[in-house]
Amino acid sequence: MVIPDPIRIAMWSGPRNISTALMRSFGTRPDTAVVDEPLYAAYLAGSGSMHPMRAEVLASQPNDWRDVVTNLLGPVPDGKAIYYQKHMTHHMLDSFGREWIGRMHNCFLIRDPREVILSYIKKSDDPALEDLGYVQQCQIFDFVLSIKNVQAPVKGKVDLSLKDSLVRLVDAYLGATRRFCLETIVAVPNSQATLQA
Repeated sequence: MVIPDPIRIAMWSGPRNISTALMRSFGTRPDTAVVDEPLYAAYLAGSGSMHPMRAEVLASQPNDWRDVVTNLLGPVPDGKAIYYQKHMTHHMLDSFGREWIGRMHNCFLIRDPREVILSYIKKSDDPALEDLGYVQQCQIFDFVLSIKNVQAPVKGKVDLSLKDSLVRLVDAYLGATRRFCLETIVAVPNSQATLQA
């Protein structure tokens, strides 16, 4: 069965932001299909970056961002009602088109930068700011605000005791579809996540 108007959630984050745990949480929902870093191969092909397992990633995904976007906007795998897409902000090269982002329900996962850097330097001792995705995340966030013509609510660390008030805030401002994002974030123990529009 094909859902006529599936919910497409684009969760944007940089590395070391607990994004895999959040994606796995969404993946347990019977109504949700998930995709993990769909722009990774296109990023590797476009940037020439020499990441570990580069050849395997390039062989496993489309290498052209336009093909990736066609898949993201096409039929949802297994006809699910929700399509959760875990995106790494640094995979969005300047040469990639962005207009498709406006067709998504965009959420931004942000962890305290100190914690991100401490985690990141365990695998790479000299990260550049661009490696952490903050520059790109700001650009994507600003783009979403410009096309949606909205002012986004911004919250710091998610306090599990504030779940009800946060759910009301998100529902009132963004509508019920964003509730999926918030419910999953607050279900991640000890999450340092931030939900933004």
